[in-house]
Amino acid sequence: MHRIFFTTLSALLLTIAASAQAEELTDSKRADIRKLFNVLGVTRMPDQFADLTVQSLRLSLRSCLNCTAQTFSVVEHEALALFREKMDQESGLMERMLKVYHKHFSQAEIRQLLVFYETPIGKKVARETPLIGKEGLIEGQQWSQSLGPELQIRIKTALEKVKLPMPTIPSNAETK
Repeated sequence: MHRIFFTTLSALLLTIAASAQAEELTDSKRADIRKLFNVLGVTRMPDQFADLTVQSLRLSLRSCLNCTAQTFSVVEHEALALFREKMDQESGLMERMLKVYHKHFSQAEIRQLLVFYETPIGKKVARETPLIGKEGLIEGQQWSQSLGPELQIRIKTALEKVKLPMPTIPSNAETK
């Protein structure tokens, strides 16, 4: 009796799992997801990634003695060009993001999202979300940094309890 119950339960769970993954990524669903990307501004991501990359490179190159404004201009131009070129390639970000949205949303849900994002509040959500994300990241970094001293004390106390030394982290000068 137990064997029949568990066999039936297993078959039911497999059927449910298969049906959740069963929707094919059709051309129609692909087109709907791309339309959603346009509404959400996902197509502006290469510029955002290029900007982040350039900011990171500027930090890395700030100690460069022979770097000029023109150097940074060339770096910025090439980063932007590369991200824009690669965005829509077969293994590019758009295809990767398409697969993520396909995995998490049915075509019916994508269409519902499109309807929502065409409303005034949906347009505002699409417009404000990247800004909220940036501000949230800054707030999160500041919050995390504010906990640094307390974390250091707690780690030191915990290490002392188990009789382990505090790790020493070399400065940038020592690692070069």
